[in-house]
Amino acid sequence: MILKRLLLFFCLIGGLLHAQAQNQVEKVMEVFMEDYNTSNYDQFYHRFSESLQSRVPFNTVEAFFDEMKQNLGSIVNIEYYGLNEDQTPLFKTQFEKDTAIVNFAFDEEANIVGFRILDYVNQEDLRQELSAKSIDDIIYDNAAFLPEEGQLALAIIRNDQVEYYGLKKKGKALIEIDNKKGLFALGTFSSIFTNTILAQAVVDNKVNLWEDINSYYPKTFKDTLSFSFSSLANGSAMLPFFPKITLVPQDIEGKKKTKKDKNSAIGNASIANYLAEDIVLDTLNTRGRFSIFGISVLGDALARAYQQPYASLFQTHILERYGLHSTHLIKPKRTKVVESIGKVELGLDKKANYFDIFLPSTQGYSTVEDLSKYVQAYFKPNHPELDLMQKPTTMITPDDWISLGWRLNFFGPKESLFFHRGIDVAYTNFVSLSPERREGIVVLTNSSDDSVVQLVENLSFQLWSKLVLEDKE
Repeated sequence: MILKRLLLFFCLIGGLLHAQAQNQVEKVMEVFMEDYNTSNYDQFYHRFSESLQSRVPFNTVEAFFDEMKQNLGSIVNIEYYGLNEDQTPLFKTQFEKDTAIVNFAFDEEANIVGFRILDYVNQEDLRQELSAKSIDDIIYDNAAFLPEEGQLALAIIRNDQVEYYGLKKKGKALIEIDNKKGLFALGTFSSIFTNTILAQAVVDNKVNLWEDINSYYPKTFKDTLSFSFSSLANGSAMLPFFPKITLVPQDIEGKKKTKKDKNSAIGNASIANYLAEDIVLDTLNTRGRFSIFGISVLGDALARAYQQPYASLFQTHILERYGLHSTHLIKPKRTKVVESIGKVELGLDKKANYFDIFLPSTQGYSTVEDLSKYVQAYFKPNHPELDLMQKPTTMITPDDWISLGWRLNFFGPKESLFFHRGIDVAYTNFVSLSPERREGIVVLTNSSDDSVVQLVENLSFQLWSKLVLEDKE
């Protein structure tokens, strides 16, 4: 479409509406169509929440809608389309010149707290387009949008066969490179490894998936809160993305004593102190689907349950069990990593100050070759912990679930797709697999710019669509 993903992203906040607000939302959409078509933007602006109005002046909104109408025309029809991954409603909107997805976020009183326009993908057009393309075409077409010096390390897994692709952007040219052993930061994909350790702990009868972690800590949690292992794994614990944590003296002294020995400490004193003294939960309006801190707490609780340092658990249950010889919990000193070329601010600029806290959630490094080995383990019968990883633990919508760490969607009644989009301040990855199809796709890049994040998602989606189409042709 002409408005290529512009777009006004007014601090989009996910929120669940109370039942009584649902009818109000439908009325808001009717009024939106009328106000937009008559250029009565002032009337619509007054439906913004007070906090949104304080951040976004009316002249900005007016200019946005003027450009939108110039490019797309008036609205012909608008209908409910589904829910975005953050539980905000999507509306398929037919304009005079194009069709788009309008994404609103509402608070509990149906006031607008966020708004954006997304491209609408016609599934039949996409099917025909992908049918005419080869897998190489799809990869190169998407890789063309890499930034200068951007790298793409990709693996397409079919049972025990893996096909690797390595591309690097030089000027306007794409250069083929062999980077299947190139080290990329994993960012939040590290959480999948921590969830794998949890699954192994359940298989080993060290913990119960639904039991609370409280008994593994020395003090009662603030406000007598409790968290189960499963709620930490699937993000339903309502822990914040990354709260401000006070490093306690015990932690600081421990770091000085064990600077060269990361395996010596069992349990993180600063995490325990936060849970006992400072914990503040997200609200329904502010929560996200993923909490870096929640995964860090999960890793800490597992270390306490096993009475082993997290680094030791990672070595035994991840590196050794799956033969991941090029994967590291921390950035290696003797092995060069793929240099990042585009950083994004995630509010984690002080991450180094909380190094130990982040070990279970964001600190890993790996290669596309090693991650392919890990994916292939899901296709083998001797991994009961990976069978457990696939069990749904919470539902977002009837077609969208969360298992232990993985998002779970479906190709059909008998075919599932597990995936995780890993984000770091300077790297992006998308790892996905279908156990029934015995197929997987791993994509690693050395940038976390918004455009690269979108590139990785689009590429992964198109490749899966192509694999499914190949079966039907």
